Amino acid sequence: MLSLLLSAFAFQPAASPHRPGTAACAGGIDRGLPASLAAWRDPVAAGETVRAGVAVVASPAAPLGLEIEQAGTYGVAIDQGAWIDVTRDGTALRSTAHGHGPACSTIRKIVDFALEPGRYTITLSRTDAPAVRLLVVRR
Repeated sequence: MLSLLLSAFAFQPAASPHRPGTAACAGGIDRGLPASLAAWRDPVAAGETVRAGVAVVASPAAPLGLEIEQAGTYGVAIDQGAWIDVTRDGTALRSTAHGHGPACSTIRKIVDFALEPGRYTITLSRTDAPAVRLLVVRR
């Protein structure tokens, strides 16, 4: 299963000035990530629950649990175009910010949410991708 999910990453999005595959990325894709996003380079297969700071490869068809221990703003980074919903007790939370990943990275977008300690659910939709790399990071 993990090999199937990881093989989905062989597809690269079309080149643009800020995405992999351009001359500006000659130093390497995902090499210059800030320390807070360094885990992006080493994803593991997702279980039912993800932790902040651990990159995972997951099926967008299955919701993921998220345990937050410390209140703060957390970004949900993904490598595909998809809609990211974070819910608690069945209520969708409003995002506080969103943007693109760093230049020369495979992070397509990051959506921020203000989270308190507790359990949340991350749901991905509006994508046809068979697998998504995802990282929750404290901002």
